[in-house]
Amino acid sequence: ATFVQDGAVTLYNDNSIKLATTSTGIDVTGTAVTDGLTVDGSATITTADNNAQLTVVSTDTDASVGPRIDFHRNSSSPTNGDLLGEIQFQGEDSIGSLNIFATISSKADQVDNGAEDGSLRFKTLINGSLDERLIIASDGNVGIGTSSPSGLLNVHSASGDANVFITTGTTNASTTLLFGDSGSSTIGRVQYDHSDNSMRFQTSSTERARFDGSGNLLIGTTSDNVANQTG
Repeated sequence: ATFVQDGAVTLYNDNSIKLATTSTGIDVTGTAVTDGLTVDGSATITTADNNAQLTVVSTDTDASVGPRIDFHRNSSSPTNGDLLGEIQFQGEDSIGSLNIFATISSKADQVDNGAEDGSLRFKTLINGSLDERLIIASDGNVGIGTSSPSGLLNVHSASGDANVFITTGTTNASTTLLFGDSGSSTIGRVQYDHSDNSMRFQTSSTERARFDGSGNLLIGTTSDNVANQTG
């Protein structure tokens, strides 16, 4: 150990510096093992490699408990709409300016005791503008392009068409919308078969009609060589 009056304190292990005090704090070289850590202010973890900068490990054997990170907004006067916490994904652009490219955040939508509501929000950057793209509202509804989804899934475009794509990477598969209930998860469906380019409609787990690849409407049959068809 080295002690300098009105100066630094340096601790060594096997002639290697492990801890040194500075005018602004301490420098630690190596791994610090503590029973707990409280940082009164900001902290930066810097590394020059691609290893994880922060790893949270839990050795608790309780199956319902795992590693956890808490974001606590400690406010004596909470207000509806308070931002509770945010994860920001930052990086430099082509001229070296720091940008926030995406965020994940949570808001306290309602803070009244016994009626508290919270939401989870996702933002992304496009053309230099950071805007909210997706929200999971307090009632579980998911909004894409809207901050107030009116159903379990609400896709909204503020300007222009609102399109939802269901695609497959092959030409001999199908893409399907399934409708289910407590008795069957597939009791109804609308299916596009890419192998023959037909659109099929099913109720009560049975196909009722289809448009074939030529545009013929087939009702009660799957081929166009019988009389029960419209074409």
